[in-house]
Amino acid sequence: MTEIKPSSDEDQRKSLVFLKTCDLTTVTTDTLNENLKTLLTGQKINVLMYDPGLVLYRSIPFEKKPENYKDLIYPPTDKAKLNRASEENEQMFYCSNIKKAPFYELYVQVGDRLVLSTWSLKKKSVFNNIGYTKKNLETFEAERKFSTVDVEENFIANELGEIFCRAVSTDELYYYKLTNAIAKKFLFAEVITRNYNITPLFDKSEGSTKYEADFNIPQQFPGIVYPTIHNERIGDNFAIKKEAIDDGILELHQIEYIEIVDIKENRYKYKIIDFASEVIDSRINWLNINQNWHVFDDTDEINICCEDGIFEAFTSDGDLIAPI
Repeated sequence: MTEIKPSSDEDQRKSLVFLKTCDLTTVTTDTLNENLKTLLTGQKINVLMYDPGLVLYRSIPFEKKPENYKDLIYPPTDKAKLNRASEENEQMFYCSNIKKAPFYELYVQVGDRLVLSTWSLKKKSVFNNIGYTKKNLETFEAERKFSTVDVEENFIANELGEIFCRAVSTDELYYYKLTNAIAKKFLFAEVITRNYNITPLFDKSEGSTKYEADFNIPQQFPGIVYPTIHNERIGDNFAIKKEAIDDGILELHQIEYIEIVDIKENRYKYKIIDFASEVIDSRINWLNINQNWHVFDDTDEINICCEDGIFEAFTSDGDLIAPI
């Protein structure tokens, strides 16, 4: 295979300047894609492999308790809103590896009711990633010090990571036009596949879970990973394709219907209104609990059981949680 060389430094510089200064309210997606192609052609990236068992959390605002499994996964097209890695009406499953991260991303307030579902990765999978450069994390004063690229040699990863991970206010949602274009390049959305296993396209680096991929070769990724936009970048957000969810890349463990009761010193306190650990015939099998518990966002997995009509809640270590 003939090696595809990167664009010239001057062409890369021009494209980068354009992406950072263009009027996103009027620029076309095609124009954004052309400039991203100039930046990414011939570039190599490090992608990440995750083993089965990775725990992920997803939160969705619900005023009333949902009844169906479909309410827990990606939204229906008519309710799928413009987001960082998905367009209007595009179905995407967003989640995080830290329980509190979705609360920050959703800007929840005291009194808000949500469904908090806990999942785990069922298949060994390779995800593309963006934003994990030393420069990007330090720019946003992230507590973590983790980098997937050699920052001295990959200014493109630095710049695109900074662009993609910028916080977006509700009055500048047009900025998502740019993050969407970047996400599509990193997702390789034009490649349709139902095989999300490791392929020979990835050569393992010694002593590392990083894999090197080439933008010259079509890849198949179930989603992308990027630092949490809020919460000081200490967690990881996952944007997972609808096709990957339909293929069963995740396993559902439990569902909590909760209400936020307090927010203090970077901690969320919530009340468990109801709980479920299984779905039967596509319907959530709520326990219809007759008492409630207050827990914090850093509490590990909760277990609720019923004996002789009395419900009890326990931490993952087996410690009893007192009811309110």
